[in-house]
Amino acid sequence: MINKFTLRRIIQIGVLIFSAAVVIKALDFIAHSYCPYALICFGARGLRLGSWPIFLPAIIAGFLIALITIFIGRRFCGYICPLGTLVEYLNLLNPFRKRFLPKRIPLMIERRLRLGKYLILIATLTMALLFWGYLYYQLCPVMLLTFSAELTLWGILVLLFVIIGSIFINRFWCRYLCPYAAILNCFQFIGKKTDLKRSKIYRNLEVCNDCRCCELNCQMNIEITEQEYIEDFNCIYCLNCIKACPKEACLTLTDKMK
Repeated sequence: MINKFTLRRIIQIGVLIFSAAVVIKALDFIAHSYCPYALICFGARGLRLGSWPIFLPAIIAGFLIALITIFIGRRFCGYICPLGTLVEYLNLLNPFRKRFLPKRIPLMIERRLRLGKYLILIATLTMALLFWGYLYYQLCPVMLLTFSAELTLWGILVLLFVIIGSIFINRFWCRYLCPYAAILNCFQFIGKKTDLKRSKIYRNLEVCNDCRCCELNCQMNIEITEQEYIEDFNCIYCLNCIKACPKEACLTLTDKMK
């Protein structure tokens, strides 16, 4: 039987290959017609007469993913998102990855850097309302990687920034820059405030010896040893913490809503 770690890799690689095939084969391809962030990125320009049927599936999918995230967390980021998979694997190119593993970004700095994705969300939402969405998709990594936007100097610089950042910092895009991740976190926040239950990773306090192996291997730099149930909205269920834990039955992925 395939274990949950292998299953995640299979899903990631499968979706990435499928996405690459779509990009290569599609005619007149517009990346954001398949992107759940399409409504914000293109704004009203994407809903104008003659264009809205193209973006409607992406808009519906984007809303449904955000809604489901309330109950299952950001599994979309950890399993499905092709860009998330790509930046995760880019980190494997870092020759100093294992040496830097014990040196996590301090929590205070991490929290401030995480604000970046919310600022980008606000900026893109504002541009969408003002019909300036074209300014963002000239810089969007999805558009640039799929050659759906004309390359500009600023676009190339942004793409290099994301690529280099992802090599040296795990899930760089997902942690600090992705505006759709900010939306998913906002939906989770609403779910928490309305007492809706979601599945979480459970830490057995009686078994855990606070060795912090889980935290050192966490892609999203979450303070796991400070929680019994991992409440952090940034958790993408990559399962690295469970895999790295030396204590049996200390960390478990439960489908029970807590």
